[in-house]
Amino acid sequence: MMRELTEEEKKNEGVAHALQVRRALAQGNYGRFFKLYQTAPNMGVHLMDIFIDKHRIMCLQRMALASHGSSLEIVRLSNILAFDDSDSLIRFLTDIGKSSLSF
Repeated sequence: MMRELTEEEKKNEGVAHALQVRRALAQGNYGRFFKLYQTAPNMGVHLMDIFIDKHRIMCLQRMALASHGSSLEIVRLSNILAFDDSDSLIRFLTDIGKSSLSF
């Protein structure tokens, strides 16, 4: 489908954004992905909401492996993962912890 896009279609704000999201994920560039999430045009953020948690978890896993025991401030982590505030990140992490206990 991407090969069939015309140059004009690729210039459409929503299509261009979607292509940038795809590229960021293909490259494993979570920093870019989360910035794109925050700037999604139209109602694109609602589409991205469907899979944002999965990518937050994947990013956290990579960060944990790369950190070698060092720590990250909650405020900085909430910004990296595109949360509105630190409380939202804490709720997210708490929910992940609760759901992993049920496995």
